[in-house]
Amino acid sequence: MKGLLTPFISLLLLSSARHSEETHFIKVEYAMAVKPTAQMNQLPPELRNALLEPMYYILESTGKESLYYVTKTLEKLDSLKTTRSEGSQTEYHTKVTGIMARTPPPVIYKNFENNTLLTRREIQKKAYLTQADFTENNWKIQKETAVIAGMECKRATRTIETTGIELEAWFAPEIPLHDGPAGYYGLPGLILKVESPNNTIYATRITYPEELKIQKPTGELITHEELNKIQEKDRAESRKKPGTTEERDGNTYRRTTRGETIKLN
Repeated sequence: MKGLLTPFISLLLLSSARHSEETHFIKVEYAMAVKPTAQMNQLPPELRNALLEPMYYILESTGKESLYYVTKTLEKLDSLKTTRSEGSQTEYHTKVTGIMARTPPPVIYKNFENNTLLTRREIQKKAYLTQADFTENNWKIQKETAVIAGMECKRATRTIETTGIELEAWFAPEIPLHDGPAGYYGLPGLILKVESPNNTIYATRITYPEELKIQKPTGELITHEELNKIQEKDRAESRKKPGTTEERDGNTYRRTTRGETIKLN
């Protein structure tokens, strides 16, 4: 019996070693589905459906560092033409496409050796970086399991103390990375799905490239406070552009090409 088990054990060890070698470089494709809001439900079907289309991201990891970036955005919004004349629906379309043009989705870089997380945001075609240290996430691992992207996953939950938002994550213990999509991390296995009140991020495909080089994002390094000021200035300037609307004292105003504001209601 012992003689029969020895080759079997050797095969298991060889398989485990190969899997460990394969997971040294990993590439995971994710989709992010936005959950519909009451405001979205009031929009024309074609616009609502475009807004609810998933966005697609990629996580590349060497184990020591990783990069998370968007590969496909809400591109249908750029060509979508609304036929309705209601101001709120047209302006909502204009507002969403304007935001996407001015502020593309952020790029997130994690370095597990230096314990740092960099977020690159582009505002008015200028790149800014903000930096944060990894913190204890206080995930609670649950008993439930599920198969996601072909991997056996365990469920974990967490409540963000500052906001009270509840999160649900599914991680794969077979992939020994403490990483995940977006800014999620801190579980004993790669996070393949995250459920939040606003969206769901889930893995659709996992591959193991033979070579992978992480490109650390570049940009002007600023503090979170400085970023907030830049974003607020950008929003204020966008409200001054012709064709934009703003709410004041319960009324809606539109800015003309002359810089004037016209009351719409």
